Amino acid sequence: MNARNYLAALLVANAFSIAWAAPPAPKPPSTVGDLAKRNSRVARGPFARFALPGAHDAGMFDMRVVREILANRLLATALGAAIGMASAIFGPRAIANLAMTQKDNVRTMLDIGTRYFDFRPGWLHPHILAFNRMELYHQHGAIPGYSYVAFLVDVLKWLAANPSEIVVVGANTQGFAVDVMKPTAEAVDQALSTGGRALVPLRMYFKDALVKVEVALCTGKKLFDKRQAIKDREDKRNMQKALRRR
Repeated sequence: MNARNYLAALLVANAFSIAWAAPPAPKPPSTVGDLAKRNSRVARGPFARFALPGAHDAGMFDMRVVREILANRLLATALGAAIGMASAIFGPRAIANLAMTQKDNVRTMLDIGTRYFDFRPGWLHPHILAFNRMELYHQHGAIPGYSYVAFLVDVLKWLAANPSEIVVVGANTQGFAVDVMKPTAEAVDQALSTGGRALVPLRMYFKDALVKVEVALCTGKKLFDKRQAIKDREDKRNMQKALRRR
């Protein structure tokens, strides 16, 4: 092939690749905001008719807890027994193949359009409960994934930045290895208040056929902060009394 033919072939190849280049993926529309604006029937319809893109086993993308457990020989052996392995020498990759059902974290799933989360909060399996007795994690059989509280914080932060959105969380205990891993409703509520944290409703309002509740995951004041607040309040009161006496 001479130089002229080679150049012509190269130009044709480049034109072909440009013509078939994939366009950038469009940003997914807002589930409620944009969709309701484009279709008045959607805005007036009941929320139960929405078809929401969902994520199955939504908390099984995080291997950090598993890695920490495998770093402890006793806990690693216990986890191996809990999931039916002779030992845990197979390591994180084997466990990931058994249980990791998601590759994206919560923020990424929300950004690409996920609006329904199948989350399964539960206590650690009794064999590995010594690792953390107070935290609820997403559970896949006996394998722990992402923290439940961390998941809620991620969702609330995203909703704060996207106020026209709605996210539905289906909390359940499907597939738990043993019943003692299943928390009560009270335990789930208490988990949100651990360390002075609480899920607080801020505002509820109606929009057509929808009811929306704004909530925040709040952290209570420490004892030192409370004492300082009381002192500041008393100082302000004393100052106002002194000004009134003049």
